[in-house]
Amino acid sequence: RGAFVWPSGARYEGEWLARKPHGRGAYVAPDGCAYDGEWLAGTPNGVGVLTSADRTLRYTGRLHNGVCDGVGGLVCDRSGTSYQGLWARGKPDGRGCQTSIDLRGNARHTDGVWQGGICVVAH
Repeated sequence: RGAFVWPSGARYEGEWLARKPHGRGAYVAPDGCAYDGEWLAGTPNGVGVLTSADRTLRYTGRLHNGVCDGVGGLVCDRSGTSYQGLWARGKPDGRGCQTSIDLRGNARHTDGVWQGGICVVAH
């Protein structure tokens, strides 16, 4: 277990194996984007939380090679939009539900099957 700060200002604190983040750890990029979760050989792999630099976007779920992949949820605090379900290659893909807020403040739910980030079958 340990911490490291790169010349760019990026920093990681957590478990290491063969001089790479491996196990449980937290990383903050120079721009403030952050990841806290499981690592495998220097790459986010497993369950974790990705947060945007301004803290308005948050993904909680499974990642594979640093990309949202598997079961997870994304919340946008600014718009009130969220998606919970399956992901593949960084986009909603498979069964999931998106909730958005219209201009009158009403919630709209789109439950269905997603492909490449687009709802192709709504229930």
